[in-house]
Amino acid sequence: MHLLKKIKIAASSLAVISLLAVVTTSCDEDELTKQQVEVNPEERTFSVDSSKFNNTKTTNETVVILDTLISVNVAEVLENNGYSVDDLSNGNLIGAELFPDDPLEPENPFHFMSGATLKVGNEGEEPVVVAQITEIDEGSNALVFETYEENIMQYLETDPLHIVLAVDRHGPMKTGMMEFSLDNTYEVEVEIF
Repeated sequence: MHLLKKIKIAASSLAVISLLAVVTTSCDEDELTKQQVEVNPEERTFSVDSSKFNNTKTTNETVVILDTLISVNVAEVLENNGYSVDDLSNGNLIGAELFPDDPLEPENPFHFMSGATLKVGNEGEEPVVVAQITEIDEGSNALVFETYEENIMQYLETDPLHIVLAVDRHGPMKTGMMEFSLDNTYEVEVEIF
């Protein structure tokens, strides 16, 4: 009786394994499932020194106000959602906003710029443009970037991410230091069977 029970268990296990093998081999690329996962790195706070800005501004039309590395940690976010970096098929910036760090900042904190460009890449490589602002309304207390659908998966796979924020000059910056925060959100796509 005990032997008969073992044979039945073995037969049912073999049936399940055979079924899984048939299902797995019948999957083709048309049956890939694509899932989007949002990645929200911490806001990056930084200072802009008016004397440095004004000196650089006199010789350049565009001034880099932030050039740094940030931890996006896509691998951990994917792992927490049950995926792997190996499943990545696409990635892009879906949102970026620049705002004064101090909500009591004087009116028109962006008086010294007429536009801005955000670039991302890997350290030691030329970054690519992923977002831009071409017009700044006077009195704006936050700038929302227009994002491009540039596939930046190859940059998001490696942590940290190199970001560069450059602004088009508009006029001199008022004397002193100004604190800003940059918030950026990415969306990565994974392909799974």
